[in-house]
Amino acid sequence: MVSITDELWFSDIEITEGHISPLYRQQTSTTQGGFSASVAQGQGLWTCGFTTVAMPLEDAYELETEIMSLEGSLGTVPIYDKQRPTPKNYVRATHGASGLSFYFTSISDDCRTLTLFPLSSAFNQYRLTPGDNFVMNVGTSRYYHRVTAVSGDQVTVWPTMSPLLLKTGGGFLTNQIFLNRPAARFRRDPSTLNRPLLSIDRATHNATVTFSGVQSLR
Repeated sequence: MVSITDELWFSDIEITEGHISPLYRQQTSTTQGGFSASVAQGQGLWTCGFTTVAMPLEDAYELETEIMSLEGSLGTVPIYDKQRPTPKNYVRATHGASGLSFYFTSISDDCRTLTLFPLSSAFNQYRLTPGDNFVMNVGTSRYYHRVTAVSGDQVTVWPTMSPLLLKTGGGFLTNQIFLNRPAARFRRDPSTLNRPLLSIDRATHNATVTFSGVQSLR
């Protein structure tokens, strides 16, 4: 088994169910007159969860031990959406194994929309669509985004992008998004730390492993 800290570890995990879902950090208040207002209390993040297929108990113990090595919520692990590991319009036979990255030239002032570099070979091979995922690296932090709208070379995403990113052209070759199995980094959900990771079938001596996480930007 590949170490859980390796980028490829999740490729070796076969799951029966899993998700990467938005976590809205908002507070809502209602006045006596019934008017409700919501205020964002921080950047939107992601939650994740998965349950493996039944595996031999010894293999399940090994995976459980790897997850235990995260020291509860102290460590992080990369996880991607197995239902959408590459863009919808990507076809390996047509586009090859490379080219799964785009360059962008600018970001809107509200950090919600980026402008892709139209001469990128990948840009001309296939188009991003709503539901595609990608990651952006900013210093030592990794930001995971989902495409919500596309208009020409304008791509709108959730959550908002880091204001630390360049917002003007020039030196665009350092502005890159990655689309091949884009993985966010997750720490174990603190509310689930004391729940069993294993579910054991005594009759078959098989077990499943369940993981719940909250995104970490570091």
